[in-house]
Amino acid sequence: MNIKTSDGRSFTFSYRQLTSHILSLAKIISPSIKQGDRVVLYKLNNSDWIISYFAVVSVGGIAVTVDSRANNAYVQDVIELTKPKFIFTTVAAEDIPNTSNVKIAEISKLDLEKQVDFVLPDLNEDNPCEIIFTSGTWAKPKGVTLSQKNIFTNLNENSQRFSVTPKDRFLSIIPVTHIYEQMAGLLVPLYFGASIFYHPLESKKDFNNALKFARPTKLVVVPLVAELIYNSYGKTLGWAFAPIQSGLLLSRRVPTLIRRALWYPLRLSLGGSLNQMVIGGAPMTIELDHFFQGLGVEVFIGYGLSETSPVISISKNQKRKPGEVGKPYDSYEYSQNHTGELLVRGPSVFKGYWPDISNSDETWYNTGDIVIFDQQGRLIIKGRSKNMFVYPSGDKIFAEDIEALMNEYLDCETCCVNIGVGLDNDLKVVTTRPDINLKECKAYLASKLPGFVQINDILYYGESELPRTFSKKINRRVVQDWVEILYARN
Repeated sequence: MNIKTSDGRSFTFSYRQLTSHILSLAKIISPSIKQGDRVVLYKLNNSDWIISYFAVVSVGGIAVTVDSRANNAYVQDVIELTKPKFIFTTVAAEDIPNTSNVKIAEISKLDLEKQVDFVLPDLNEDNPCEIIFTSGTWAKPKGVTLSQKNIFTNLNENSQRFSVTPKDRFLSIIPVTHIYEQMAGLLVPLYFGASIFYHPLESKKDFNNALKFARPTKLVVVPLVAELIYNSYGKTLGWAFAPIQSGLLLSRRVPTLIRRALWYPLRLSLGGSLNQMVIGGAPMTIELDHFFQGLGVEVFIGYGLSETSPVISISKNQKRKPGEVGKPYDSYEYSQNHTGELLVRGPSVFKGYWPDISNSDETWYNTGDIVIFDQQGRLIIKGRSKNMFVYPSGDKIFAEDIEALMNEYLDCETCCVNIGVGLDNDLKVVTTRPDINLKECKAYLASKLPGFVQINDILYYGESELPRTFSKKINRRVVQDWVEILYARN
């Protein structure tokens, strides 16, 4: 594990050192933390978070993971809901809301360098070990409760599908508080003995420096990060980007080694060694998929939710159709309800939302995603059921379909579709682009969409980007609230 701090310092943990630190902390906390005690991990740097997480779950505690970007009201709700015994942090107690009855432990002040002889207790794999809070700040938090069995089952499935060696280098980009990063960017590389690099990522310059620092062979990202990389090429190359794009699409047909040699100058900006990208957390456009494949990068598209620990399926098919995410893992049973939503059950499905943890391996979980299966049994995601608009005629349209067309028209991801606001209760497109020709845009959409779909209005949001959740998805609820206020004023 290689870590670079914001002040430019670098240090490395070997596997032996990491294990020693975890055991040292586990021994320190074991007299105070009993089976089922909750411990909030809040605003810890990457190494302290990882050591704390493994130490807490190793002694039978439940790690409560909160995104460090959550506001104080959200953190207070988490504390009230979980009633933790401790908060492990690096910030002052007065900076953490509602901590009068909670002990604060500043992990960075503990001496974990000494090697200790400590035997970890035997644990029941069905007991909860983690509560994850990573949703948006607009609602009361829901704590996805996972057991060690949930996580180990999913890790075992992933280990059979990823080709990782001890020589591989992972660059961590997504906050480790997210189960997606925990699984694909932390547990999988640790399982195979690979290296993980951490670097401050507060600006585009930081990201470029991180790529040079790590020279990653693997990247675990959300589509937004892939899009930022793609857009940076466009800005850097200017007029030359269009013919290069065409060349990349053609080069997908040639062997991987030739692609990597052909586009090596472009690959250098990604560190020069990147051979695989794992992309999940939100839908991925086929254009981005093909772009990175053209550079000689094998692109894996993952699908899952925090509630499924998190991976349900992953597509390694480099000739996949839009929305294709591979076959569900063997540990899942799966079905569909009458509206086409995917239902799953099995040992990776969470225990429930804290404190209701009554789910078992036999509990069906509704993903909320409407899917179809192709002839090979691969999942194709059509969209979220809550983003599907049903007309009186019975016709249906997904917000994601309209947004994909708008993003294609605008050549960037800057829009969100809303419904149910205004006198005629029709579709509205919210965008951050003020330079849209309304008439031309509506004509374009009309030429692409079925006749029953009518775009009522295109609204300018007035910010550089639309609001997003902690996992970088567009925060539809915040946009919806904005539209409602706009219409109320008018």
